[in-house]
Amino acid sequence: MTIDHAKEASRLLSQASYRASDQSGARFADPETAAILASMAQAHATLAHLPQQQVDAQEQLHRLLSVVVEHAVKLATHWQPELRQASGEFMRDLDGAGVEIDRLVDERSERTGHGPRLCDMFGKRYDLMKQWLDRNGKRWEHTGGWSDVGGPIMRRDEPNGDAMVLSELIREYGPINTAAAPPMAPVVEPEDPPF
Repeated sequence: MTIDHAKEASRLLSQASYRASDQSGARFADPETAAILASMAQAHATLAHLPQQQVDAQEQLHRLLSVVVEHAVKLATHWQPELRQASGEFMRDLDGAGVEIDRLVDERSERTGHGPRLCDMFGKRYDLMKQWLDRNGKRWEHTGGWSDVGGPIMRRDEPNGDAMVLSELIREYGPINTAAAPPMAPVVEPEDPPF
């Protein structure tokens, strides 16, 4: 059974005003009961407005998280490694506090095309979590670093592989495309035992 708090507040306030009647000879006048009824009416009036307060609080929380996400992305993509490291620690702390910061950063990255996992360059979106193949068939992956001009630093996936900013990689070895996952070894079923 749900309570209509607005109606209950109105009913209790009406009773409180009746009990607070200062007419001499009022049979049911009782200031103490009137005060209790008025307090109960106030509690119900507060509960009646609580859904709007919850909406307001959620909107305020959303605005606050948007600011946090913007700063987390700026730090995560900063060219100074100390700031990128601080961003990682900050994001882990937020995750530990129950804030789904990775999801929020991913949503922001999808919306803007820029973030620690995505980069839009030359009209194409690059997922930095994937490996990329250059025109010679060499695999490249994001090092996690960003150059001082803001571009992601890529490294060829081999011992002592070259490293360069994504824009240079595209200009020198492009076009680049996502690398297919390496083929898996076939599953060999054991033979049935002879017994």
